[in-house]
Amino acid sequence: MPRVLRYARLLGVGVLGVTLLSGCVANNPAASHTALAVDSSATNCAVSANEAPAGSIRFSVTNSGDQVTEFYLLAADGLRIVSEAENIGPGLSRDLVVQLDAGSYFTACKPGMAGDSVGKAEFTATKTDAAATVNVDRAAQIDTANSDYASYVSN
Repeated sequence: MPRVLRYARLLGVGVLGVTLLSGCVANNPAASHTALAVDSSATNCAVSANEAPAGSIRFSVTNSGDQVTEFYLLAADGLRIVSEAENIGPGLSRDLVVQLDAGSYFTACKPGMAGDSVGKAEFTATKTDAAATVNVDRAAQIDTANSDYASYVSN
């Protein structure tokens, strides 16, 4: 492979690695999460609470509708996607675990995965001393992601 292409690929790997890790938190099965239930139907997106302590929050999304759906956690502006769970088929459930700072957010579902969202509602992550702090060596995660992806691309 020409050297220029190899460097371009590695640059792309670095950008992709940083992009992929920008919304990730360490997966710790023993960590405690605030658990919230979400029911996504054809016409509504019902979240079991509109407030939870900042930190690790698990949204357990169940699709009670008849179309594939998505669940969104949006920033305070109601536009920017903080996190999402996609491709949740009818009758299926999917968990979305997020690490949230204290602040204002919105939740919404998108039945059919096209068009307008339904059930858009305000959600607040409240400041608390008990909120877990994320102790992650981000540089090490980025290096690992870049190395793993570079290996994948070269094979």
